[in-house]
Amino acid sequence: MENFKRGLYRVLAYYFSGFIIAWLASVTFDWEYMHAPGIHHLIGFLFLLGGIISILYYIGLFLFRKKEKINLGALLVHLIVIIFVLMFIIF
Repeated sequence: MENFKRGLYRVLAYYFSGFIIAWLASVTFDWEYMHAPGIHHLIGFLFLLGGIISILYYIGLFLFRKKEKINLGALLVHLIVIIFVLMFIIF
């Protein structure tokens, strides 16, 4: 259970740091051109893209190599974040 929590905390720290960096960018830089995404949108997208790459990595680890609890915890958080973001975009 300890490894599962460690995997959860590692991925939560990744997404939390992405949120903080995007928030700081939105506070620091103006969003002057309204027809294009701001820098905070691009930072959020890059962190989401990193999460998608990471989810593919953890699926590969979980299916083909190590069925450890740390990989399962990280995979669970990545899946939840990606599903919520996709639901927000679609609906």
